[in-house]
Amino acid sequence: MDVDTINGTGIGVDLTAEEQELLADIRRRKAQLIDEIRQIKEEISSVTLQLDNLEPFSADAHPSPKSKIRTMGRRKFNVDCSKGIDYLIVHNAIVDNPERIAGYLFKEDFLNKVMIGEYLGALQNVTVLHEFVKLQDFSRLLLVNALRSFLATFRLPGEGQKIDRMMEAFAKRYCDCNPTMFTNSDTCYVLSFAIII
Repeated sequence: MDVDTINGTGIGVDLTAEEQELLADIRRRKAQLIDEIRQIKEEISSVTLQLDNLEPFSADAHPSPKSKIRTMGRRKFNVDCSKGIDYLIVHNAIVDNPERIAGYLFKEDFLNKVMIGEYLGALQNVTVLHEFVKLQDFSRLLLVNALRSFLATFRLPGEGQKIDRMMEAFAKRYCDCNPTMFTNSDTCYVLSFAIII
């Protein structure tokens, strides 16, 4: 396989055979991830449609208006995280402040973890991310276990800058919970990033 075929640009780039193979593997994995994302989106649409068609448990069971708003907000969040949060705020189901939004994301059941990751990773939601991380206690945990606990609350988004922000927030919180473990949060950040890669 020649370089022009691998990079798809038609521009010759001097890559070793090992680098060409690595690039080809990365492109194969990217195609797999894109396919998996497409499948997840289809599953979300299917589940949302099923939820829309659900009947109440009994004729006597009438959910309260607030419960309906929270349910609709959850559905909207699981399809488009920003629209879901906006809906909940407009309908006074949650207060528009980073601490309350983070608490909702951390405690609410049935939220899509991929959407939680997308919301927390967005640049405009950095304060919510920091509040979300503060809700977790990593005291006396090994770095790997703390990272596992952190990543169990959402799924990492695919964009590198979002992952970078999340890992930076995690490292700061881990160091706050374990002040004698690392001399600064940069060391924790680099090690954490290496672990997830």
